Amino acid sequence: MADAESTGSPLTAPTGAPSETRLKTAGVASTPSVSDRELPDYRFRFILLVLAAIFCIIGSFAVGRFSLDVTDAVLILLSPLIPVMETWDDAMYSVVFNIRLPRILAALLVGAALSTAGAAYQGMFQNPLVSPDILGASAGAGFGAALAIYFYLGTGMITVFAFVGGVVAVGTAYAVSRLTRGNPTLGMVLAGILVASLFSASTSYIKLVADTNDQLPAITYWLMGSLAGATMEDVYFAGVVIIIG
Repeated sequence: MADAESTGSPLTAPTGAPSETRLKTAGVASTPSVSDRELPDYRFRFILLVLAAIFCIIGSFAVGRFSLDVTDAVLILLSPLIPVMETWDDAMYSVVFNIRLPRILAALLVGAALSTAGAAYQGMFQNPLVSPDILGASAGAGFGAALAIYFYLGTGMITVFAFVGGVVAVGTAYAVSRLTRGNPTLGMVLAGILVASLFSASTSYIKLVADTNDQLPAITYWLMGSLAGATMEDVYFAGVVIIIG
């Protein structure tokens, strides 16, 4: 009997052989998937970002009006956990734990929340350029906070009003988009732009009629964003809300 090469028929593996064996027998080399090739690159990026975050956190303790060495800051942070030689005074200890540590932790929480929100929006719209303000969430939150500041409702109510304002803005954009025909994603984006413009104009009006001595500066500072007044109580509260969310 002539072999397969002499007759010109292709080589085939047995019917029950694994698919990889059949591919190799047929002369087709199995190649790793795109996800397998990109996985080491993502791991390297993740490790690099973690190291960069640690470097920025440690360096942040040495940045400020009060001069503080990085080594002293690290020793102060470790002092409640392990016995170390005290080379600092009470003022340095207070600066680390009462001022800079709450600000740094608050910055980490805010960054994590914003990145998570951005990733959620980008995944929903399948667009890497989308940000949380595309549906008017930022404008609605700013209007809610400005309204609470205008009526002197206190710090806690400012947070509540900002959250409610953001939810109302997104809900309004979604409701308006449901009234449009055609591409639903495009309709939602256009509705978000409309709602954001409406809430931004409302915030501008509140700033116009607000007291220039205390209300207007408070509204402006809140809209600009600042972690200067962050405390550990704020960190605990925000941490629970962000982790649950």
